[in-house]
Amino acid sequence: MMKKYSILKNFLIREYVQKNISIRQIAKDLNIDKGVISRNLKQYKIKKRTHSEATKGYNKVDVKVIDVLYYCKECKRPISYSSALYGKGMCIICAGLKSRNPNLRKIYRCKQNSCKNIIHHDTWKYGKGRCLSCAGKHLFKDKTKHPRWEGGKFFEPYPIEFSRSLKEQIRNRDKSTCQLCNITEKDYRQKLDIHHIDYDKLNLNFDNLISLCKSCHMKTNYNRGYWTKYFKGALKNENNKCTC
Repeated sequence: MMKKYSILKNFLIREYVQKNISIRQIAKDLNIDKGVISRNLKQYKIKKRTHSEATKGYNKVDVKVIDVLYYCKECKRPISYSSALYGKGMCIICAGLKSRNPNLRKIYRCKQNSCKNIIHHDTWKYGKGRCLSCAGKHLFKDKTKHPRWEGGKFFEPYPIEFSRSLKEQIRNRDKSTCQLCNITEKDYRQKLDIHHIDYDKLNLNFDNLISLCKSCHMKTNYNRGYWTKYFKGALKNENNKCTC
């Protein structure tokens, strides 16, 4: 039986290896069982493809579902893929207009003058009635209403004495190490920032300056009273260690 169903080695190399035809297709073309093909491959010591190699590119989509842009079928606004595939295929505004609630069927626009952006019913009724763009402009138009406003200290220039050489002296004193997270300049791969402990740019005393990485320096912009006490205590303990 083996001789009857024996297949030439050159034929298998040409069809299976070079043309990359599957065992199932070869068996179908020869009208024989695919087990015969497998036995002949093993007999001639031809390496069989793994399942992942055999199914590579089979029934696969080049573009992922999440990478495709989807648009509302009513107003053509961009929407998420979940809304398009599993939802109603509409943006939140058009979905509200199609709702049974008569209030959600109306079109509400931004209350700001010369702005015609459509907003959600809840924003119009429970919020300030502005779109996201106008709300941001209105909030930061007056700088004194910013939560971090402290009388314009941010705009004060640094004195001339706050030079590179002074900063380098502070870094050398702190052994080029962030005094909060203990990362070194070598590991950080850039120069450390010099922070004013009392947030006074004109106070250049060595006891008022400390080395911090950019991440820790950003943390000190919030809860300033806490960080002032923290760094003053840290420097005091460091000075006590040096005098011993």
